[in-house]
Amino acid sequence: MAVLDLPPTLDQVAQLQARMLEALQGGAAQLKTVLPAEQLVAILRATEAELRQEPSLVEISVEEPHVQVFVFGDTHGHFPDVAHMLKEIGYPSPTRVLVFNGDYVDRGSWGVELLTLLCCLKCAAPNSVYLLRGNHESSSCTKWYGYSQEVRAKYDKQSKEVYSASKKLFSVMPLAALVQRNTLVMHGGLFRKPPEPRRGAKRRKPGHLGRPGGPSALEPGTLDHLRHANKGGMDPDGVGSSLVATDVLWSDPVAAPGFFENDARGVGLVFGPDITEAFLRANGLRLIIRSHEGPDARDKRSDLPQVLQGYSFDHNTPAGQLVTVFSAPDYPQFQVVAEEGEEAGKRFNNLAAVAVLSAPDYATPNMRTFAAVTPRPKADAYYDFAACCDSDADVQEGSEGGSACSSAVASETELGVDEAEGAPASLSGEMADTKSLEVHEDLPPSLDAVSPSVPMAEVEVVAQSAPMAEAELAPPSAPPAEKLQVEALLTTNHADAMEVEEQSQRPGPIADGSIQEGGETSHEAAIAATAYPLSGCGAVGDGTAGAAGAGTDLSVSVCQHTDDQDDGDVLEGPSPLEAPAATACDASDTDMVVSANTPAAEAR
Repeated sequence: MAVLDLPPTLDQVAQLQARMLEALQGGAAQLKTVLPAEQLVAILRATEAELRQEPSLVEISVEEPHVQVFVFGDTHGHFPDVAHMLKEIGYPSPTRVLVFNGDYVDRGSWGVELLTLLCCLKCAAPNSVYLLRGNHESSSCTKWYGYSQEVRAKYDKQSKEVYSASKKLFSVMPLAALVQRNTLVMHGGLFRKPPEPRRGAKRRKPGHLGRPGGPSALEPGTLDHLRHANKGGMDPDGVGSSLVATDVLWSDPVAAPGFFENDARGVGLVFGPDITEAFLRANGLRLIIRSHEGPDARDKRSDLPQVLQGYSFDHNTPAGQLVTVFSAPDYPQFQVVAEEGEEAGKRFNNLAAVAVLSAPDYATPNMRTFAAVTPRPKADAYYDFAACCDSDADVQEGSEGGSACSSAVASETELGVDEAEGAPASLSGEMADTKSLEVHEDLPPSLDAVSPSVPMAEVEVVAQSAPMAEAELAPPSAPPAEKLQVEALLTTNHADAMEVEEQSQRPGPIADGSIQEGGETSHEAAIAATAYPLSGCGAVGDGTAGAAGAGTDLSVSVCQHTDDQDDGDVLEGPSPLEAPAATACDASDTDMVVSANTPAAEAR
């Protein structure tokens, strides 16, 4: 057991990190021998208390010119990779500020270890570490995409306490960070101006505004709206006081101008470069850093560049820029192996990026990029990645570094829809006239709402010819041409959400969509009929090293300018699917400086 005070010292954090890395080779059950559940719960609660004191918009003011701010994007349980990045960058200090931009858990094998490390760093250096919220830091996403199952596999009978403490922590995470009044960091994207509160008004999800011909146009919010925003509760759903939080966590940039409802996700917004420019000017900003989209998501759209280098400059305007930063290398972690010649099983071998902000303006990011650490440690899949497989052929063994998955196991999973649904809850839009599944509003959210008669491993794949978002699951009982939409009204009774300063929440809409050949594990709608194709948060990554080599660190300078119900804290489900063991992590480091006047990520 690791010796850890609360708050811990940075030396103690480093020792715990090393012991957790060693424990990876022993499999899931090994973690509790290094970090008992009681100790982990204490860490989570201490971090919750710290984050509860922070506002929705944390404002980072830098007084010394030699201070640097490092901004990490999605990390999705890539604990060994983040540990390597921190080894190269350094632990937090008065001259080294670390900002993590959400999505710490789900879809990766080591979300518990990664969250523990970041919480310990926050407690040890609260003024030099900032943990922002991502869309996966929610009750619903963590039930559907692996974290709850990971906790159950690693802590068994004590998993309920660990998972409950995790969700309370997620609910108080700040939504955004403002660095030196010039750079705004947030997970998804821009947000709308919230409606004026009306006394006695019913809490309703806003209608589809902003679409041409709609009742009225959307108007971007301001930093003041963000400062006063609610943090969103356990499941930000776009309803009532969680409206701004939901937009921040789920929105996406697009290349075309405009500001519209995000029909593909069913939650959040899409916004063009004109909106980015207007927002930058109105709020006196020069740079927006967001995350939320990995290489698999960008592979499904042609309007914005890929993120194979870990980043993409998406909007370049006279007022400033918007950049996507993604920090999970070799992502997705688990993929179904494709037949020879098929594109579905390709690995992107993407690098991870960390944006470095420095004086004088803290608005001109330099990108440090990192390849995946190899060899990969033993990996367990805690969500059924094969249920959203890339073709309608039989599911095959998992790829190297992933885990084996059989259709028998897949059919037992609770995973019922794919990820780009927005905060999982009710469907937006009209129901298909073929089938629907419904959960009554007065019931707690449960994945049992998905019919067990629909074997997820046999899900039908619908090919799309146009750029699209991510995926819709078509049950195998339907004809191939049919697209079935599943309606689930998942309602959570957050009786103690007031404890975490949040109002009671009603989960938000699950958008419909359709899986595209080439495979993406999210469930955005196919939007071939609209001029705004986009993708959502994709699957997870593991396996071979990135193209730059094992553990390579490339320095790239780019100067372009509550408590919850007892019945659902931890889901019952299939045991984790084990992958072949590998030897201990190692990484060799090579520095390279690249200067560019154009985005390094290739245009798709």
